[in-house]
Amino acid sequence: MAYKCSNTTKRCKHTYGKDWVNPCCQSHILEILDFVTMRLDKNNIKYWLDYGTLLGAVREGEIIKWDDDADISILQEDKPRLVEALSGHDFFKGPREVEKRDSFNQMWYSESNNLHIDIFAWHVDKDMLRRYRYLDDGPKSTDARKGKGFPKEWVETLSKIKFGNKEYWCPADPEQFCKFRYGRAWATPMGVGEWNQVDKKKNKIFDFGD
Repeated sequence: MAYKCSNTTKRCKHTYGKDWVNPCCQSHILEILDFVTMRLDKNNIKYWLDYGTLLGAVREGEIIKWDDDADISILQEDKPRLVEALSGHDFFKGPREVEKRDSFNQMWYSESNNLHIDIFAWHVDKDMLRRYRYLDDGPKSTDARKGKGFPKEWVETLSKIKFGNKEYWCPADPEQFCKFRYGRAWATPMGVGEWNQVDKKKNKIFDFGD
């Protein structure tokens, strides 16, 4: 059942505490993704789908049912132009916020709603792309396990992938990218709690020494 929810609700009563995000909230996430990627394309800022958004695109062709945000990546060298590219344009006639953090930016659906897009920035380190510290990079954190650097050649040439009703830029080999981020079990649908319990060593695909 689809519910109509307010875009100014911090925690949607039809979603919060459940193992899925209702279609109305997810439609707002797709609106943010479409707006941001459209502005990046228009300003010649290279991006690609990443993390759970790429996983959903490769595995299911759509947003994962429990995903409450969208994830894309850009190059660190393009970050100074990011806020300018996203500023000064009406976003569905509602307030929005572009929040700056060390290695990523967030764009919120409204000032009070927690639906958002994460825009991760990756800097060049020889033949690798790496990210500055983000939230908790401790050995047990979800982010540390899937956020490591990767060969820059993986995104030097991009391809297109269908996500919902539209196509977006993604790494040249998106399946390889999902295996790197989520391990051998990438194709098995799992909630965050389940995925955190996957054995890191047994499930590891690549090791670049970082």
